Amino acid sequence: MHANEDRLFGCSIKQDGADEQVNGLLQGHAYSVIKAVEVNGKRFVRLHNPWGHHEWNGRWADGSKEWTPEWMALLPEIGHKFGNDGEFVMEYSDFLKTWSVIDRCRVFDKTWSMSSIWLDAMCRPFPCAWNYGDVSFTIKVEEATPAIVVLSRIDDRPFQLLSGCYVWNMDFNIFRKGDEKEDPLHSSNHTGFWRRSVNLEIDLQPGEYVVHVRLDREMTRPANYLSEKTLKPRKLSRVLSEQMQAKSVAINFDGGLSRHLRVARGTYAAKDLTELEIIRLQPNPDIIEQDEDDEGNHDEAEAEAEEANAEDENDEEGNNDEEHNDGEDNNEEVGVTVQDDEQTPSGPAHRRNCDGCGMAPIVGTLYHCME
Repeated sequence: MHANEDRLFGCSIKQDGADEQVNGLLQGHAYSVIKAVEVNGKRFVRLHNPWGHHEWNGRWADGSKEWTPEWMALLPEIGHKFGNDGEFVMEYSDFLKTWSVIDRCRVFDKTWSMSSIWLDAMCRPFPCAWNYGDVSFTIKVEEATPAIVVLSRIDDRPFQLLSGCYVWNMDFNIFRKGDEKEDPLHSSNHTGFWRRSVNLEIDLQPGEYVVHVRLDREMTRPANYLSEKTLKPRKLSRVLSEQMQAKSVAINFDGGLSRHLRVARGTYAAKDLTELEIIRLQPNPDIIEQDEDDEGNHDEAEAEAEEANAEDENDEEGNNDEEHNDGEDNNEEVGVTVQDDEQTPSGPAHRRNCDGCGMAPIVGTLYHCME
């Protein structure tokens, strides 16, 4: 184990309702792994109880018979000292037999890069077949690389009241894209602890991979549980705001629900509402600058349009000679049509106000404002 190097470990004993302690260790309580070391042919794990008490009292516990004078001399190499401080040593074989849950956290350095996306996934009505097909995504790898694939749910603890009637779990299979084999290249675990995330550490070769996700659920309260509660509007609005804030990270978040989102403090800090309204109505300097840079291009486009208009008018004049035989008596000019300033422009309308809402500047055509 690379404990406290590029990985952090924690462990616990699953509560089974029997004795509170197992060889001095508390059930349902997390202990941290400080170091894993091999000394004189034996592998040891140093652990620590953050409470500072309730240590292991089995083999290699402080003061146990295993600590002969020869091994006592090796204590500095193991990095341990006796004392009622919550720190103790276990042999690796006892470590594996004792702890029912071992958590591992990978520590990433600057050599790793991360790509992630949040998605609001729609699921099939329950009950249904426990199968894949709800969510999938593709990974493209340019060169051989170690990879860690993680699926995670948002943390619903701030809005537990509105989190629904199910608890969820996930697992996934990874297939090489285009491979006709039915068996997956890799598969994640399906834990029975209903965790928020599941992950898989693998080595990938160059190519594309498809990840198929399987969602699992268990009903923990009635579907109509909200109707059985008397909810105060004040509390409901705050919980709903927390829920929408969490869900807004999804790329397919329903924009119609944005009214429930809190306004970022940086938006209004040190400004009154009048200032905010003025800022909202001010022209965007980036758009104006871009419009000025492109002014020559607009002039060239208008010149080409005028030339084409003149050609069309000349063709029409040639095809209607009989109507223009009396041109000497007709003072109406025939030729290029020049657009008045008051006429509606057909091109981009930067630096103009919207006739409807007064918003400036307008982006695009005249009647397409920023709102």
